[in-house]
Amino acid sequence: MIEALLSEVSFNETTRVVCPFCLPERRKKNIKDMTLTSKPDGAVVYHCHHCYANGSVQPKSEIRGVPLSAVPNPKILSNALTQKHYDFLFTRGISKATADKAKLFSARKWFGKLDKETEAIGFPYYRNGSLVAAKYRSIEGKDFTQEMGGAHDFFGIENIIKGEPIIIVEGEMDYLTGVEVGLNNVLSVPSGAPVKVADGKVLPSEDKKFAFVWNAREVLEAAPYVVLATDQDVPGQALAEELARRIGKDKCRLAKFDAKDLNEIHTNDPSRSIQDVIDSAQPYPISGLSDPEVYRDRINDLFKQGTGKGESTGYPSLDEIYTVASGQLSVVTGYPSSGKSNFVDQLMVNLAQKSDWKFAICSFENQPEIHITRLMEIYMRKRFFDGRDRMAEVEKEEAFKWVQEHFLFIDSNGEEPSTLDSILERARAAVKRMGIRGNGD
Repeated sequence: MIEALLSEVSFNETTRVVCPFCLPERRKKNIKDMTLTSKPDGAVVYHCHHCYANGSVQPKSEIRGVPLSAVPNPKILSNALTQKHYDFLFTRGISKATADKAKLFSARKWFGKLDKETEAIGFPYYRNGSLVAAKYRSIEGKDFTQEMGGAHDFFGIENIIKGEPIIIVEGEMDYLTGVEVGLNNVLSVPSGAPVKVADGKVLPSEDKKFAFVWNAREVLEAAPYVVLATDQDVPGQALAEELARRIGKDKCRLAKFDAKDLNEIHTNDPSRSIQDVIDSAQPYPISGLSDPEVYRDRINDLFKQGTGKGESTGYPSLDEIYTVASGQLSVVTGYPSSGKSNFVDQLMVNLAQKSDWKFAICSFENQPEIHITRLMEIYMRKRFFDGRDRMAEVEKEEAFKWVQEHFLFIDSNGEEPSTLDSILERARAAVKRMGIRGNGD
């Protein structure tokens, strides 16, 4: 799909085009959300700001005189696994039949942690039947790498049976374990557990790494329920929490077990049934429907640390009586023209700057373009329009990019009327797509 767009970008140029990945689902077919950037070596890097599809394509022969090879090159699949690779997988309880079913392949890759090139097992990622990414796991030592552009889909998404329960695990080896023991509809997250975790939660700076949830929204929404069987360490449980937040906790079940991951159970205690682990998964806690045991850890934290506070408003004097907590509703009232909207805008900018929060704004009394300029002014602390201390062109671009990274707008440009239900539905989509942590109105 991307190769067909290469003629639209020249050397050392950036241009915007209609994204071929999300075009079929878009109501407006002429929105140019994808950026094509030509690099000095002739490669074209693509990134969609709507569905987050991204990657790169090497120069096309009829355009730039050198062979075309998408990243990753589909020819890599012809590199069959050797007995050495199968032997390594066997130590992890994975048979040749399972490895072949997953279309694993061999490669030699440079691994930064190992500081050398070595033999590796390749995991191919597909989207709509096409190879779009590949990850690699060294068989000497333990390290991972992937092709430029990275994987932004669940591993195994091509094999999902729509409408049936789904099991989500943390890594490709756990995926192979699930296939090995006969589990159906298994998915693995493409990048493992988040690197940045605090207090058992994913930091907002990690939000963009969860684009794979948005890309899989159709199969996730069609599933009657989703079992989260991530690793049992802190990052793994933070991953489960973030997945549940985006998919919907009412749809999720959490698998608990006394091992690091499913593969450890499979290799260390094959007498245990992984199917039993999945079957015993409990519903995620929902307010008013949870057993008190669910809250034991929180009770212990309260006993040791007290209630704590939410995020700072950016005003120390205000923080003494009010802080902002995710999941809570805050109402700002006052007389007309008393500055309520300006205060809320400033509050959102403060949270975005200090804590990297993302927001979806629904404000029909303001045109989005005017609202954006106001946020740009607050961020840059300079005027947008003509007048004293007006922002320069480069400052304008910096401010716009920052707003683009932290805000989405729920507007009235769609075909359906903006009812309360439709606004809430778009807000839920914003959580899946961008990981928003606040709504402004």
